[in-house]
Amino acid sequence: PELVRSVLLGALSEGACVPLVDLADTPKIIGQDSMILDHPPRSEVKAAQTPQGFRLQELLKAHRKASEEGWACTDDSSLWHRYVGPVHFVPGEQGNRKITYREDLMPLEPEKTASAAVERRIGEGWDIHPLAEGRALLLGGLKIDFPKGEAGHSDGDVLWHCVMDALLGAAGLGDIGFHFPPSEAKWKDADSSGLARHAAALVREKGWEIENIDATVVIEKPRLSSYKETIRENMALVLGVDPGRISIKAKTYEGFGEVGEGRAVQARAVALLIREGGKPSS
Repeated sequence: PELVRSVLLGALSEGACVPLVDLADTPKIIGQDSMILDHPPRSEVKAAQTPQGFRLQELLKAHRKASEEGWACTDDSSLWHRYVGPVHFVPGEQGNRKITYREDLMPLEPEKTASAAVERRIGEGWDIHPLAEGRALLLGGLKIDFPKGEAGHSDGDVLWHCVMDALLGAAGLGDIGFHFPPSEAKWKDADSSGLARHAAALVREKGWEIENIDATVVIEKPRLSSYKETIRENMALVLGVDPGRISIKAKTYEGFGEVGEGRAVQARAVALLIREGGKPSS
């Protein structure tokens, strides 16, 4: 389900999205005389998986053009690339079995036992932003009805910021300041949901999957009880996980400090990542 959701989000955002995985074998470019012409680096070549996602009407137009020209393609992504434009990709899953040959129908290997090597990592995130007039209050990508919002270089979404720090930290990838430095103009007013989607992709590139996220927003006003479920569903969609893997809580500071006085909003998060096989980090 996470892979399907990730492909869907990529297609919605970019028009075309394909899951790719590393090759187990070393690729070679061959000629017609049984000679190898080139040895492309394996790191630059990936294998495409299904499912793949495309905007339907543009894909249909591309198929019609290919039919008119008599051009044959091996898959829809090459068709899209020829007639529409670049194709976005997301990390695929090695366990996503594709059935092409009769041998692929052989029984799968027995389920891994509970003693199989499974690596887990915990990451912690924390952030605080002042509240200012004329700014939107965004939490997990959802706009909250309130006259003040987070001041910040990006859109200021304090919940996304702490969750991204937790995910990146658990995977040993630094923090959002490293990947999206406030000193760079291109991140000015950036959509934090888009940044979170990119952070999740970086985590998955290292072989990690998101097991669960537990986050708490600390704000005096407004009350968030009516928003929490929508925030959770929105974050799950962006991260490509089941909503049941995300917990959103809301607290106040009972009038104490800058948060209690309504001058700031704070958020904290803990993320658990899981990776099978105990693969070493690179």
